[in-house]
Amino acid sequence: MYFSSVIIVVKDSLFWQALKVILLFVLALFILSFFLHLGKRSKLSVFVLFLGILVTGAAGSGPVTELLLKELQPYSAPLKPEWKDRNLIIVLGSGQSRWSADYVSPQVFGISRTAEAARLYLECKKAGKACTVIASGGDPGGSGEAEATTMKVLLQKLGVSESDIMAETESRNTYENARNVLAYLKQHMIEVSSFNQLILVTSGFHMKRSELCFRLNNMTVIPAPADYIKAAATIYPNVVNLYFSNLIAHEYAGVLKAYLLYTSGISF
Repeated sequence: MYFSSVIIVVKDSLFWQALKVILLFVLALFILSFFLHLGKRSKLSVFVLFLGILVTGAAGSGPVTELLLKELQPYSAPLKPEWKDRNLIIVLGSGQSRWSADYVSPQVFGISRTAEAARLYLECKKAGKACTVIASGGDPGGSGEAEATTMKVLLQKLGVSESDIMAETESRNTYENARNVLAYLKQHMIEVSSFNQLILVTSGFHMKRSELCFRLNNMTVIPAPADYIKAAATIYPNVVNLYFSNLIAHEYAGVLKAYLLYTSGISF
């Protein structure tokens, strides 16, 4: 079983794509650390400073970030599904913020995901088909309320019937989203095969990793990106582009983590 899992991983092109990006980041850090160690001489110090500026400029000025974002977001428009008789919409959480003791809301990406899940649900109902929404997300950020619970409240406000909403409230990461959605359905005596199609709603940049995690848990999903982010082309480092670069690194690291969880069975 273990070796068959490893074979599946090494045959997957996304694994090698993620490994390549992460190794480039690690190599850049290694080179920077090496020259910092030798940087007692003034010429080397200048070189290290130049290298730091170059890396920051590449990540913050747009072109490199935009190229990597396009790899993560190969979508041209929101999904327009062909609705089947029984449809399951899976929407993933993305952190949340506690404004006060009485109010918690999803963060920006969580709001767009919830809104897209509601849009798809209403379209499905308009087509006269059966549709269930399962919100997935625990409380990894320690807000005191599970992401799925918060999304359920917002889904109802957006017109989704409470009887059509399920909430999986234990997941701490994307791999657990997939694993725990499957476990939740089994716990409630619902077979995945009872649905004609599974539609996965998450952010565009997060979709490849999410699809992978569901595929590793034997679920085939139709991607429904909720948002699309684009780097700004600037002649100077832009803080938004640097944030997007951080998201890209996080996504590719998450891909490798998903493969590790799949092959080892360790949860962290």
